[in-house]
This record gives sequence, structure tokens and C-alpha cells, in this order.
Amino acid sequence: MKKKMLFICAAGLLTAGIASAIESANIVGYKKVEGPVGGGFTIITSPFVSVLSPNQTFTLSQLTGNFRNNQTIQFLNSLGNVAERAIYFVGEGWFDFDDDEVYVGDVPRDAGVGMFVSTGSYTFDGIIAGQVEEDDIEFPLNNGLTLVGNASPVPLMLEKFEFSGLRNNNTIQFLNANGNVIDRVIYYVGEGWFDFYDDEIYVGDTWEILPGEAFFVQCGGGSVKIPTAL
Repeated sequence: MKKKMLFICAAGLLTAGIASAIESANIVGYKKVEGPVGGGFTIITSPFVSVLSPNQTFTLSQLTGNFRNNQTIQFLNSLGNVAERAIYFVGEGWFDFDDDEVYVGDVPRDAGVGMFVSTGSYTFDGIIAGQVEEDDIEFPLNNGLTLVGNASPVPLMLEKFEFSGLRNNNTIQFLNANGNVIDRVIYYVGEGWFDFYDDEIYVGDTWEILPGEAFFVQCGGGSVKIPTAL
């Protein structure tokens, strides 16, 4: 028996709307990804998983746009240092930065993992496409820094992310196109997320994380459950 598939367009993603139903097996869609004017870092995750790769993973081949030769995507470790880089070649796709004979566009990446898309001085304009994950995504948090993001194709308030293992004064940091911290929130056990600069202000129900938006969690380890759109 066929199942109905809902196709989610870019405009629908921004309004959390869903377009018309057609016959197929899965819910698929795409989202526009735009970098800062003049270039720099675009810090994202994929709000969609891969149709072909294992469950709750995505691949770099799902991200397309006006990339140029030698632009990169960087994955970071718990110290905030680059742990892995992929490099782009026009007409070919993503390759291992340290061995550009090795294609990495089809390597499965854990849903929710954040990445720095570096486009130099060029303004990035692209699309990331795939399938909506049916189950909530549980992502491990490092002892130190973890770059993670909203792997759902709809906006989520911060309190919708279910964190475990956090302690008082753990933080979430948001970065700009230069990789510098521009804002942060602070955690208190049993209370949730507050404005870092005025911890009388609760922000869990007002701080919105957009689809594909990524951020740094600084803590001693644990996990975060990311709810999906289904």
C-alpha cells in the first residue's frame, strides 16, 4: 500500500507550512541557505536526512549552491579546533581536504552535527534538500564544545530541545560570520535557559532556533534530543 508523501517547499519551511500531498513513501523537502553578504562562515546543520544513507544521517552532497573551487566545510572537535575539512571542486563535489583524490560527498554524517561552510569573500547562496526524519534525534554532547543544530525543517524554541547531563552555568554560544561569539544563553538546573547577560530573563520559550541553524553547546558532556517535524 502506498503512503502519502508531503513535499515541503522552501517558502513552506519558513512558515512551517506544508504543500500539497502526492503519492510516495517519505516526506521530502528543501530549504534555502544563505551566507552573510561579502562572505565568511555560514554555520549550519542539515534540517533533512539523506534518502539513501543510513537512518538519521545526511551527506554533503545534499548541499548545493554557488560554490567555487577550493571552498571548504569544516567540522570541529570538543576544543573548537578543526577536526575534519572537505574541499569543493566545481562539477565534481566534495573531497577530503587532506587527500583530494578521496570523494567525501557521500559519507554519512550524524543528523544534527554542525559545520562551518567557508566561502571566503563570496556571498553564499544555496539549497539543502533531503528527507524529514521521522523520529526524534538524540545527539551526544562532548566534554567541552559541541557544534550542533536544529535538524528539523521547522523553527524550534530553545526549550523544545531536551538536554540531559547539563549543569549550572553551562552555555550555548551563537557565532557570527567571522567565527566570533555574538550572543549566548546560560543554563540553570531545574529552571532552563536564561539570558547570559541578565539571568533574570528566561529565554527558553522566546529564543527561536531556525531550521538548519547551528550553535555551540559548552558543557561537561551529555546529550540533546532534537524533536522532528513529524
